[in-house]
Amino acid sequence: MSQWNHKRSPPSDRVEFVASEAHFLGSIGPRVFRHFLLLANQLGNGISAICLNFSKCKKAYPNSIVPLIALVTNLRQRGFQITVQLPQDDNTRSLFHRCNWAHFLDPNFPLSDDYSDRHLAVLHLRSEHDHRRATEAIVDIALRTLEISREAIGALEWAASEIMDNVLQHSGSDLGGFVQLQTYPKEGQLAFCVADTGRGILNSLKEAYSNLQSDEIAIGQAVRAGVTRNNEIGQGNGLSGSLGIAMATEGRFRIVSGRGEVEWANNRPSHSTNSFEKSYLGTIVDVQFPFRRAINLAQILADATNTPDYSPVDFFDRHYTSEDGRFSVVRMSEETAGFGSRRAGFQIHTKCKNLLNVDSGCRLRIDWDGIQMIASSYADEFIGKLFVALGPLGFMSRIEQINLSPVVQSLINRAIMQRTKQALDGEIFSDD
Repeated sequence: MSQWNHKRSPPSDRVEFVASEAHFLGSIGPRVFRHFLLLANQLGNGISAICLNFSKCKKAYPNSIVPLIALVTNLRQRGFQITVQLPQDDNTRSLFHRCNWAHFLDPNFPLSDDYSDRHLAVLHLRSEHDHRRATEAIVDIALRTLEISREAIGALEWAASEIMDNVLQHSGSDLGGFVQLQTYPKEGQLAFCVADTGRGILNSLKEAYSNLQSDEIAIGQAVRAGVTRNNEIGQGNGLSGSLGIAMATEGRFRIVSGRGEVEWANNRPSHSTNSFEKSYLGTIVDVQFPFRRAINLAQILADATNTPDYSPVDFFDRHYTSEDGRFSVVRMSEETAGFGSRRAGFQIHTKCKNLLNVDSGCRLRIDWDGIQMIASSYADEFIGKLFVALGPLGFMSRIEQINLSPVVQSLINRAIMQRTKQALDGEIFSDD
């Protein structure tokens, strides 16, 4: 089995093999994951068990851990014994638990119910229910974490849904796939990774394009509009449209399948072909969307799908628009970030600002039905600061609050009064 070249100093981020044990050192990124495949692809050649030793791991990234989880799940189903040693570093070990990496790498670790307000922990995609749940969670996290436009939310929903649907429709894997999302509020961007261990793009497309010769060429075909293995179950626009969105946002789009690996950035692809020993069983789609600039989603999808006047179903209309179309509606009982912290208040504050920006002529209705108590810091961060941001007239003309309990109403009134005093003292009302 190949190891790092010991004539030179080994990289700090690496995986070392000792018998059937893989020791991950430093950070785990795509290069380290590719090297791990040297061991994984040897299983069955006298090796029936491996230990994943993360004790010296200091950092890990979803675009490598998510495919590792898919691979390990496949190996375990095939009868191989996989054991896991978690990182010694407290923060990294906590990350493994919170992101559910520990559980999916080794089900002996419990499934975490810890709620992250900025990231989506790994979800297993096995059904349409999982698909809908993951899509809505991804969009909701972006909506309350980033200052994001209606077009950008539509782009994210479309891309995430299409990429995850490929797992269910085309991978041919009875294990499904896995997805994880990260957001970076300061940078105004997000990243998500979807991975499966199905038959791969080449074998899938060969049903319709029998002359395809390599994984790399198959990836190139897969991102062309209208290319699909079967028109009855898909139009073949999911990857082409998602790539179009990534390029329009000046993001990054990477696909790994079999031996092929293609990454697009700055509207240009870079290709590489891995060795047989480093081939990946299945498909990885790794996406970064920086939503720092305005985009025209309809035009992007029209160009990418060869469909003039393309108009995707709108997330805001489905989830937040009242029946009469006069209000955007936030039902607080359906919010999942909680009501007990300033950070949770900031999340719902961000979501409501985004909803107000969707349509400048539409009012926002905040329905407190079922909520009996909130923290003072939550009320201040959410309503107090929103009152200052909009100004008294703007707040009263655009915000309607209904079904407030006496306690919640008292806390909100106090937050508004305190923020009003601070604003008047500093003369910082936005409409002054």
